[in-house]
Amino acid sequence: MEISKKDFADAMGVSKAMVTKYVRKGLPVTPHGAIDLASGREWVEKNIDRLPPAAHGSRKKDKTDRSGEDLTMARTRKESALASLHELELRLRENELAEVSDIAAVWESLVSAAQNRMLGLASKLARMLTTGDVQERQEIIEREIRSALSSLTEYQPNAAWIQS
Repeated sequence: MEISKKDFADAMGVSKAMVTKYVRKGLPVTPHGAIDLASGREWVEKNIDRLPPAAHGSRKKDKTDRSGEDLTMARTRKESALASLHELELRLRENELAEVSDIAAVWESLVSAAQNRMLGLASKLARMLTTGDVQERQEIIEREIRSALSSLTEYQPNAAWIQS
């Protein structure tokens, strides 16, 4: 599966800048800059020592220190999540999205209306089917079922969020 450098960075738990360094070191990328997740992981496992510089005895502060990467990544994830949340809230206010509970209420109302209409057929048809031959009774039943189903296509749920 080909993914972007950012997605590969997220999958590997490193920064996008680190992925760019990996590419300079030989991480294979497609002509349009994507990375195959499986082969990318394999390359990293074979070619990159994932220990922080302090583990090798280096006292020099390295910008790629894992704790710094984790903090930067956490901040990036937080900002991304906040941006996504704000976008969803905006789409909800603009009626491009609906709350699941609102949709469930409309469906519940529609199913209830259908159930009531169909259950009402029995008493209505019982009065109508006292005479006539089988063909005539079948036509009456079909006409009433079509009428009941047709009324459901014109059903208007009483939900204020649809009009707003």
